[in-house]
Amino acid sequence: MLIALALYAFTMLVIAFVFRRYRNADDYLMGGRNASSVLVAFSLFTLIGGGELVTLCALSYTFGWAGLALFLGYFAAFVVLGIAAPLMRRSLEKEACISLPDFIHAYYGSYAGRLVFAISFIAFFALLLIQFTAGGAILAPILGTSYEVCVLVTATIVLSYLLVGGFRTVLFTDLLQGGVMLCLLPLLIYVVVTAVKEPVSVNHDVASLPLGIWASLTLTGMFVGISSSDVWQRAYAAKDDGAARIGFLLGAVLLLLFGVLLVGLGITARSVSGIESPDSAFSMVTTSGLPTWAVTMTMLLVLSAIVSTADTELFLLAGLTEREWRRWQTKGRGADAAAKESLLTSRAIMILIAVASVIASMFLANLIGIYTWMLVLLMTIAPVAVGTLIRPVRVVFAVMSIVVNLATLLLLALMGYVTLDNAYIAVLPGVLIFVVGMFVGSNNRVGTN
Repeated sequence: MLIALALYAFTMLVIAFVFRRYRNADDYLMGGRNASSVLVAFSLFTLIGGGELVTLCALSYTFGWAGLALFLGYFAAFVVLGIAAPLMRRSLEKEACISLPDFIHAYYGSYAGRLVFAISFIAFFALLLIQFTAGGAILAPILGTSYEVCVLVTATIVLSYLLVGGFRTVLFTDLLQGGVMLCLLPLLIYVVVTAVKEPVSVNHDVASLPLGIWASLTLTGMFVGISSSDVWQRAYAAKDDGAARIGFLLGAVLLLLFGVLLVGLGITARSVSGIESPDSAFSMVTTSGLPTWAVTMTMLLVLSAIVSTADTELFLLAGLTEREWRRWQTKGRGADAAAKESLLTSRAIMILIAVASVIASMFLANLIGIYTWMLVLLMTIAPVAVGTLIRPVRVVFAVMSIVVNLATLLLLALMGYVTLDNAYIAVLPGVLIFVVGMFVGSNNRVGTN
């Protein structure tokens, strides 16, 4: 397994050296903005990281096929954004956007933009933390070493090829990693099913599913997908509107297919003895009683999922941070100067973020809890993200929508009422405010304050 791990890391570095092409920080962070529909699709699909493997396997272990509802929400979000891709990319006429905070800056100015940046940074730093935590928790028993060593190994692999190749490397490694994930998970399920002594029965799960869980998880997935900055980044990395649209639709299909397989694995875990909690379902079902070659497959699957998400989040966080820093320096006169800054700045920010996330992962190991809070926090900006694509409102309504959603989330947290199956409640007040803003008056000019 150590040989397989070394070969995996070496392959990522080779791809980085082969495909690296950049002249400035914007090329480095966005890969030249010429991604094809296939690259867009696989880079969207591989946003499924190690945290999703653990969390969604746990959901399906607990709720049966209702675990698929979250993926149905992601699928719907990708379809909606695929249709709206030309509208999303229209803000490129104002500035070289790299993600959702730039889009909000272009339409609503600095106050709303900085608020969305702060929320996105916290959420995606948590998502990066989840990847390294998952790497330690899942790989440690497989490799027979400590949690801390596995976290460091995972972070070193990611950071090494990112510093060399830039976002273009992310796109091409996602293509390879996505292929590995699609090939290995069905094979792994087959091995697990043949190793299970008792037959797996799912009919009773389907018959007893609460309709409310289906609806709430689907809404949660849709709101989160629409408000995710890493998803918007793909739209701005595409070479044109057509590549963005087709890429989003193809990515939606690939993600749903993988979701069906992952939920099936979670349901299969019910027939595996020794699983003490849903949180341990994925690691137990993919290692208990399996031959060494199958456990090696699990390692490669987990590495592909973790690395393909962690590299995206590192680039996203570094890019967003640099642009906000440049905006602050220029006092709102524009962020395009960030594209002309030295590559050293981008890499330095990336290293700092990676080190901070590794340190944090040494103390936080509750994947389900972190994942839940990340999703709910992202949802607070969903009404503004999707609503602006329909009809931009006045700045005051956009800001109020986000602030009221944050206040609602805080209230729900104090009441102990924040879970994945009721997370959508946190965005309902913001939806109402934004809808009212649509009728009061619109902001039709990009960049109006």
